[in-house]
Amino acid sequence: MRPCTAEEAAHNLCIEPTIGRTLGAYPLDIAAAPARECATYLQQYWVGPNIGKLDLGGGRVLTGYNTYRGTLVEPANPQRQLRDTLLVMPGDLASARERLPGFRELAVSATRRLAFFYSVPTDRFVLRYAHFLSQGPKSRRAALFGWHRDTDVATPDDDGRPISVAHTVIVKLTDDAPGAPAWQLQVAAAADPFSYGAAAGSACVFWSALWHASVLPQVADSCLKLALFYDRVPLPSV
Repeated sequence: MRPCTAEEAAHNLCIEPTIGRTLGAYPLDIAAAPARECATYLQQYWVGPNIGKLDLGGGRVLTGYNTYRGTLVEPANPQRQLRDTLLVMPGDLASARERLPGFRELAVSATRRLAFFYSVPTDRFVLRYAHFLSQGPKSRRAALFGWHRDTDVATPDDDGRPISVAHTVIVKLTDDAPGAPAWQLQVAAAADPFSYGAAAGSACVFWSALWHASVLPQVADSCLKLALFYDRVPLPSV
């Protein structure tokens, strides 16, 4: 992967001036039990038998995407990307909360931790959509990403309009093997990469408008992650 550009670093410093002394992404403690529950279900019904889709029942089928080209190693592999990604569209969120084990608890936990981190009420944050990612050595051209901003690649809503997002929360759903190197995320201009903890439920939050990129550790195993994209509701006018 190329180094971040001076323009990308300067952009991040404008958003968060202290980023040169921090990691740019900040840890959130999400409950481990629903993370593992969700991972177990995904491994059984998505990663293995239903490559590229997950049937939630009731007519709702989650599918992957194969159109994002800014992967960690280019060119992107559309076929691999389709099998290593899963998109929870705005219209799918209710079904995912109801039928996908662990998802509701993860979303509630993430929203609460997000509100605590920013010291504002939980109703200021609205979950707009989500991605599941299966990351590993074979997904360098699929579910691991080079420098990008989540505000640039925001998913369209069910009517095709771009969705506004302000905060990205990424939750690691699987446990690392004992002694394995940490999974990491690099934010442009940050002092060092952010390292996830070894346990399922390790998570981070960052401004969606920051340039950031995936970091692939030297591991043989894959890792399941959930990316939650939030908008912040403005304070009511007085």
